[in-house]
Amino acid sequence: MMLYLLINGLAFGSIYALLALAMSITYKSTDIANFAQGELAMFSTYIFFSGLLLWPQGFWLLLILMLAFNFFGGFLLQKGIPTSSSKVSMIITLGLQMLLLGCAGWLWGPEPRHLPLPFEAGSVWFEEEGLALSSYHLWNLLSAGLLLGGLFLLMRNTSLGLAIQATQQHPESAASLGLNTQRIKAIAFGLSALTGGLAGMLAAPLTPLEPTMMWNNLLMGFAAAVWGGFRSLKGAVLAGYCLGMLKNLLAYYLSPDLDAMLAFGLIALVLLWRPQGIWGAKQVRNL
Repeated sequence: MMLYLLINGLAFGSIYALLALAMSITYKSTDIANFAQGELAMFSTYIFFSGLLLWPQGFWLLLILMLAFNFFGGFLLQKGIPTSSSKVSMIITLGLQMLLLGCAGWLWGPEPRHLPLPFEAGSVWFEEEGLALSSYHLWNLLSAGLLLGGLFLLMRNTSLGLAIQATQQHPESAASLGLNTQRIKAIAFGLSALTGGLAGMLAAPLTPLEPTMMWNNLLMGFAAAVWGGFRSLKGAVLAGYCLGMLKNLLAYYLSPDLDAMLAFGLIALVLLWRPQGIWGAKQVRNL
């Protein structure tokens, strides 16, 4: 049973890891905490759902188009957000969050929908004593793992990834070397939106598709980003998976209604004890 709970927790953790990574990418590259991340994922999932209603056989192509839509949406979003003041930018993302929430309710209504998958989510793929893996578990873990692995390879082994890292670490020096830092920041926003969009797609089979579907997931993703360190991409991902397993264990042994308490409790403890996060490096400012 314990092994099953941990595997199931990793499936939840995939969603939290993707959202934590998405928020960490934008914060590390622009010092902006994008609070509209969940609603961007929700809105793109609704668009994906509408596409499936028109073309039920086009799941995989529509998924690729949805991720591309997220990337270009994030790219354009960064172009419209002033980066001179992080407080103003944060307020803009909060306004965008409310705008997307209202638009989703207006376009699709408040009633819950079901997102169809090209396979039966509850079908058991593997079963042994104390362990049962469903098709949804495998879909969740594989798709999140492929995207996360691809992003880390991009960041480490390509010129674009090195340019993003240089811009994140010291934008003035990167600009002096001839890098277009504004375009690179927009690309980072696009990658963040793409990552968050996949998180919304993975969350939809677990929770009904409705305008508020990402609120709880975004809270857990934000807690994972704080826990792992907002400036540590690897730490945010590790914290997301750990949080998913911890949440699943608490839900089974104590109560399934402890998500908010767990998230806020972790945020408070980390900010009091280690503000840079468990895996984050302490920031030193030169006077």
